[in-house]
Amino acid sequence: MGREVERMEMKMHDGRKFKVKDLKGKATLALLFALGFTLFSFNARAAERAGAAFLKIDVGARAIGMGGAFTAVADDASAAYWNTAGLAALQRREAVAAHADWLAGLRHDYAAYAHPGAFGGTLGVNVVSLRAGEIEGRDSQRQAVGSFTAADTAVGVSFAKSLGMTMAGINVKLIEQRLASHRARGAAVDLGLLRPLPIQGLTLGLAAQNLGPRLAFDDSRSFALPFMLKTGLAYSPLRFLTMAGDLKYEPRNRLWQAAYGIEFTPLPLLALRAGYHLNPFGGALIGSAEEESNPLAGFQGGIGVAAGKSCRLDYAIVPLGDIGNVQRFSLSVKF
Repeated sequence: MGREVERMEMKMHDGRKFKVKDLKGKATLALLFALGFTLFSFNARAAERAGAAFLKIDVGARAIGMGGAFTAVADDASAAYWNTAGLAALQRREAVAAHADWLAGLRHDYAAYAHPGAFGGTLGVNVVSLRAGEIEGRDSQRQAVGSFTAADTAVGVSFAKSLGMTMAGINVKLIEQRLASHRARGAAVDLGLLRPLPIQGLTLGLAAQNLGPRLAFDDSRSFALPFMLKTGLAYSPLRFLTMAGDLKYEPRNRLWQAAYGIEFTPLPLLALRAGYHLNPFGGALIGSAEEESNPLAGFQGGIGVAAGKSCRLDYAIVPLGDIGNVQRFSLSVKF
């Protein structure tokens, strides 16, 4: 199932001033850079394609509406997926639930809860699942032999804390992939940093995702995890405007991606979003000639409607040409 999702994915997809004397923040930032490039060097030598592709499916209609450029924004409970460090900025408890009827009848769901003030930082839990209904099985002669189910799940616990001007976070998750009677289980870690830059309103985000050993099925097959390095910038020159850009690299799949997005809030209760997700070294992220002829390939957009300061409903749409559109819904609540 992971490889099928991989193929389908290829068809989609606080502004405080900088303090020079903030040595602890500088040390933390340097540490993540060193860790990221060490892991990059190790994984770049691997030629095999990674499995567990469901871990790469973006979550949250707000971030998706911005084209997936959220590594340096990450200011709500979905930060557990995008950049765990963002959880440290939360001032109130927050929960988010997201759903999409994805491609080929798949259901993609995500839920997260973040609790500021725990252990001097923010503690959170999250779960993501990708499930298929009944799938018809066939033998080597293409004869029907009954049906089976498939499901991928990851359950995580996250923690983020402010270290001077720098916010740092970690998410530890348990992973299970199930296909008919076969199962694979494993664990992975996500790391993240957020830090304001000398320009007022400009923030840098760094993340390393899906660090862990291979997933081993009970039939002896095993797959590497889809390790990813991300860096992003977010700029909020005005209270009601945020612009963001991300650059992402998957060493095992040798895939570069880029994402750009904007969020405009003309009214306190209304947010408008648009973004573009692409592979800058190979055309549109989707990649095929058919999809490159689609004028909407790579574009994403969305809208958010708030009910006071505690509840927000977000919607995003991802046009996929002849195979239709993926529509995403999210509900977030602060309390």
